[in-house]
Amino acid sequence: MHNESGQHPLFPDPGVQGALNTRHDAALTATGAIIDATIGKATIEAKPIFLTTSHRLKPAK
Repeated sequence: MHNESGQHPLFPDPGVQGALNTRHDAALTATGAIIDATIGKATIEAKPIFLTTSHRLKPAK
């Protein structure tokens, strides 16, 4: 959706394109942070379950 000069055809002004790119990058960064937080939370919640399960799986001596 970009022409040969790298500008968006609907927004030929570089300032507008720069602003759009900045907003796009910020949205991606926020999405990445949300994903990282979600994965981190899932990992933290899974650890006690894993430790409990692995403890139970050890053969009794």
